[in-house]
Amino acid sequence: MQLTENKVKPGPCRRGEHLKAITSLEKAIEISPVGAVLYYDLGLVYGKKGEEDTAMEYFSKAIELAPEYAAPYFSRGFASQLVYSASSAPRW
Repeated sequence: MQLTENKVKPGPCRRGEHLKAITSLEKAIEISPVGAVLYYDLGLVYGKKGEEDTAMEYFSKAIELAPEYAAPYFSRGFASQLVYSASSAPRW
C-alpha cells in the first residue's frame, strides 16, 4: 500500500473550478499512479460535480490500492445512496 500525500491544493474545487481540479489530479496520478489519496480526491471532485457514478469508480480504485484507507468506503457508500435515491425517487 502506498498512500501518497496529496500535493495538489484543493483550492480549485472549492472555488467551483472542477475542471481545473480534475486536470491537476489527473496529472498527479500520472506521476504517482499508486496514490490512493489522489484517486479519492478525484472521486470527491466528481461527486461535487454531481457525477456520482464516476466518483464511485475513483473511490473503488482508492479502495483497491489501499484497502485499509477508510474514507473511500464511506464516500463510495454515500455516492451510491445518492444514485439509488435519485433512481428510485417518485416521478412527478
